[in-house]
Amino acid sequence: MIIEQLPTFLASSSAVTLSSAPACAFVGLCGRLAAPASLLVSAAPLPTMSKIKSDNDVGDLPLLPYSCMACNCILWTSYGALRHAPSIWMPNGMSFLLALYYMHSFILVVDNANKSSTSIDGDRSFGLQIGAVGGIIGAAGLAFHYDCSEAVGSAAVLLCMALFASPLSTLKTVVESKSAESIPLPFTIASLLACFFWSVTGFVELHDMNVILPNFIGFLFGLAQLGLKLYFHDEVETDDLLSSSKMDLDVPHLTNDLCVTTKG
Repeated sequence: MIIEQLPTFLASSSAVTLSSAPACAFVGLCGRLAAPASLLVSAAPLPTMSKIKSDNDVGDLPLLPYSCMACNCILWTSYGALRHAPSIWMPNGMSFLLALYYMHSFILVVDNANKSSTSIDGDRSFGLQIGAVGGIIGAAGLAFHYDCSEAVGSAAVLLCMALFASPLSTLKTVVESKSAESIPLPFTIASLLACFFWSVTGFVELHDMNVILPNFIGFLFGLAQLGLKLYFHDEVETDDLLSSSKMDLDVPHLTNDLCVTTKG
């Protein structure tokens, strides 16, 4: 795997020498599980999409989480390809295709219903989201032409950081309401594991701060969510957790804050 040399202070801070076989085996296991864990998280909205198509109605579901997912995945796919890191671009490329499927299914149902969905803040908001995805895809194409991997990596990190505003909002709501019903346990565990695997892989194997930073912060948020879920331990059915539209992509309150996603 070919990875561009990072600045000395970053490389020295992330380089780790493994002196034992168990440690090497553990890191290797994390590297092998990182991609499947990411795909598991990306596949979380599939039950929701199935329900949308069977009901032929999007109800109160927002398009925004899926457009954010598409933007995020295309940036990481481009970054991984520019860094010649298949462990990054392959799972994100597949997740990008899933995001396009989610968007297509959502839009198709809205068109078939021939009515405006209450989950879309007008045609302008809907068009802005589609345009944002198209614009980022175009920008990713230019990045390949000019080989500017660092710019793409920075944009991907910024997008992840902006999306963290949503879990932070969720944590505040849970503490204030003393109810963790809005936190789906299966999805939280899957996200927690994915962030952990990528943090270890980025720190020990890839030595890439663009991979380490967002995943480590995501891991901390995941721990906080899991802790609150266990502390309040609401009785919530597993099916409801898996199909919860509010927690798809871990962006429950992003619907009413379009400006959060315009950062990349």
